[in-house]
Amino acid sequence: MNPTNTGLLQRTISKVTPNSRVQLLLEVIFLFALGALAAVLHARLRIPLSLPGRHGMIFMAVIILGRMTSGLTSASFISCLGASTLMLSAAFSFGDPFNPLIYMGLGIFLDMAYRFTFSLKRSIFLMGLLAGITWMGIPAFRLLIGLFTQLPLHSLRHGPVVPFLSHFVFGFAGGVLGFFMNSKIK
Repeated sequence: MNPTNTGLLQRTISKVTPNSRVQLLLEVIFLFALGALAAVLHARLRIPLSLPGRHGMIFMAVIILGRMTSGLTSASFISCLGASTLMLSAAFSFGDPFNPLIYMGLGIFLDMAYRFTFSLKRSIFLMGLLAGITWMGIPAFRLLIGLFTQLPLHSLRHGPVVPFLSHFVFGFAGGVLGFFMNSKIK
């Protein structure tokens, strides 16, 4: 007598995402769309403060949410690439032709910082600190661009300290908000 297995075969592939390539593609599309959403919110929401970096709270909350939910090592860059793609159009450029490069640089920096702190416990303070330092990169990038291109620096009209400090504070608040949003999703 020849024994045969007549039981049902175990499913190893999900019906929603048939294989890992499709799942990876969906994750990249999600992160890209999340970055585009961050750019749209940045462009359309008017926060009535006249402090530099005030949109960092919303932008960094969305980017940190994507960074913490994704397992990809370049999740922040993909999200910032989505924002930068929208910023190439006239409607979302904010009058600065260097914005797409600046925001892609922010994504690269955040991914590197996130990877560097991989061994540390993901705390609310750490995510706020990473987001604050990353968002503080905007006046730093603009200062470097202004030094090399001799373009006027509108971001330094409040003095040399206020833009860096306010960008850090709003970025820190965005990192904390993104951490809370991530903890509520999980």
